[in-house]
Amino acid sequence: DGRPAGHPPRGDPVILSVARDTLDLDSTLRWLTLALAASLAAMLGAVLLLIPRIVSRALRPLGEMSERASRLHAANLGERFPTSGVPAELLPISERLNESLDRIEEAFTRERRFAANAAHELRTPLAAIRANAEVGLKWPFPQQTHTSLTDIATASIRMQQLVERLLELARANRATPAAAVESIALAPLVRQCVDEVACGLAAPVDDVQLTLADDVVIRSHSQLLGSLLSNLIANAFVHRPAGALIRIGLGASTPITLTIANLAPNLEADDLSRMMEPLWTRSTDRAAGRAGLGLAIASEYAALLGCALRPQLTAAGELVIHVIFAESAAPSGAASNT
Repeated sequence: DGRPAGHPPRGDPVILSVARDTLDLDSTLRWLTLALAASLAAMLGAVLLLIPRIVSRALRPLGEMSERASRLHAANLGERFPTSGVPAELLPISERLNESLDRIEEAFTRERRFAANAAHELRTPLAAIRANAEVGLKWPFPQQTHTSLTDIATASIRMQQLVERLLELARANRATPAAAVESIALAPLVRQCVDEVACGLAAPVDDVQLTLADDVVIRSHSQLLGSLLSNLIANAFVHRPAGALIRIGLGASTPITLTIANLAPNLEADDLSRMMEPLWTRSTDRAAGRAGLGLAIASEYAALLGCALRPQLTAAGELVIHVIFAESAAPSGAASNT
């Protein structure tokens, strides 16, 4: 066929086979597999040993915070959580906890002052009752007995009035607006409260100057609102100097604000932050009506009604209580003077 000798015929396949011993390759693969398995086992063991330590170290500040919180009680409320050297993730928690502790400590301080003031208020009439009873027993003469019984009755009335005011404060604390909200014309309600308070205290109503916008109407609860206004007006009557004018104003601007002002020459600016506390008073006269509960009761009613009480002391020594109503409707109109 014209091809050189020794060449396979054209068209026949040529097969080339190469063979090699695989023992060395299999051995190498086995060693690699064993080495990889050993490395993975070592890494897994290291991870299992390190993770608990890492987690424990990371959670140590949280554990310290938990331990500090478990040690808190009424006797060490002055302690605070650290805010330096703590992880950034825990810093907001420490700050919020410290703010809560500030509020709790302030509440405890107010409660301690309240307990001390209540004990002081009750101790004086109790001592008077005991002293007069002992005098009456020791000298049982008609005139002396009559005097002792009169003094005992006076001290008992004072205690009764104090207890009644404390009960009113407790009722205001847990009161709920059971009655339906209604539209209330403020000016007539203020006049009614002034008349009732002046009559109850046997005080001249002419000592009150009223400047009221007659068409101011708010949505509120008439009974609770009347209690709020009566306590504020009574406080102005009781704590003003004898014969001093009380000014009550009501405008139609928004937000609707009622102002009750009376002279308070003994009051200082630092007293404004404490004057809403129960049984707090700067007056040295601890007679009936000066127990320091009027503003505390009014503050509870205001919180219940959604109002805000803002005390202000003017340069002329006048205490002005601003009653700011949150939900109200105020048609514009002229004010009336009484």
